[in-house]
Amino acid sequence: MYSLLEQEMNKHALDWIIISGKRASSPDILYFTQELTFSNPIILIKKGEEPIFIHELMESEEALQSPKKTICRDEIMPRHSLPKSFEKSTRNFIQALAAKFKISGKVLCLGSEPPQKSFLIYETLSSLNNVTIAPHNLISFMKTVREIKSVEELKKIKRVSLKTVRIFKETVRFLKSLRRSKSSVLTAGGETAKLGHIRDIVNKILAEERLISEEPPIISMGSDAASPHMRGNDRMEIAEGAPIVMDISPKSLESGYHSDMTRTFALGEPSNFTKRIYRDVKKAYEKAVSLIKEGESLRMPDETVHDFFISQGYETIKSNPNAKEGYIHSLGHGIGLEIHEEPLISRRNVKDCGIFRSSTAFTIEPGLYYKSEQSGVRLEDSFCINEKGNIENLTEFPMTLSIETEHDTI
Repeated sequence: MYSLLEQEMNKHALDWIIISGKRASSPDILYFTQELTFSNPIILIKKGEEPIFIHELMESEEALQSPKKTICRDEIMPRHSLPKSFEKSTRNFIQALAAKFKISGKVLCLGSEPPQKSFLIYETLSSLNNVTIAPHNLISFMKTVREIKSVEELKKIKRVSLKTVRIFKETVRFLKSLRRSKSSVLTAGGETAKLGHIRDIVNKILAEERLISEEPPIISMGSDAASPHMRGNDRMEIAEGAPIVMDISPKSLESGYHSDMTRTFALGEPSNFTKRIYRDVKKAYEKAVSLIKEGESLRMPDETVHDFFISQGYETIKSNPNAKEGYIHSLGHGIGLEIHEEPLISRRNVKDCGIFRSSTAFTIEPGLYYKSEQSGVRLEDSFCINEKGNIENLTEFPMTLSIETEHDTI
């Protein structure tokens, strides 16, 4: 799991990495701790050696049961001997830490929460004669390391992806159960069907599957669907033919890994314009997926999608950088412990090594958006290139625009 970490440390001539922060909110901490539940650890990584996890006294029992290298902070400096001042106690502890582990050379400090503690760690280490602090441009160091997933990490992403697909299965089942009257669309219980009913299904399954959505899922319709990140109005009544964009990016409460998936549905017969852009978004998706292979440029699929849309008469941010309608975002992004990670699948990717690599997970999500037509379409799946170089669709589910109800109009 740590082979790329050592490569990157050698590349940047790093001798040590020190990571601090809260496990609950730091993907870098979670990457190393995995099943360990230390809440506010300090992680020490010396080049060529396994990470060391510094934990609180109350976490000692868990530490004893872990195969990882752990040490209680009280073994470094007993809490009762520390000054009461937060600043002084932090400085004294970091000085003792550096002395115990003989920290020297080029050191990369990572961590942002709480900011005062992270700053004090940085400042204290900076004051040591035998330490050189790595430059700030290495702040994204761990994003590069986390781009390559272990076999176990890919399994975790696959598990959350399967649970994500269930949300869409239940949504289609709900849409099919609706009844159309002359004036509105009704639920099986006779209520006026609203987008909030779909959100209730999403929230129910998220809870059942032990998933959370760090941002409200996108469930938008009509003109709202024409804005890529519009969350949608739960009070809006489901209208026949109007496109409903559903974009769900849940995180597993158990593993911390994400998936990401989008479908666009319409109850009954959508407009000819919506049918046309859906057809072309689906073609763009297929063209992009066909280009994914190990070693291919990360720019190529997005360039191809832009060129395809332009050839069909749509505006894109390639043909007009100020475009507000048409294809107005990048094609995809990495997924993992954060919902947006490396790699960036975009014509704007300027990395020297900007190629598809094995053991990575990412999305493909073309879309077209037209507020002037009160219509928008996006289609998205999560993929991985496994350790053998094979491409896998992790959120495989039919792409069907029109959903017909199973009940007669009343």
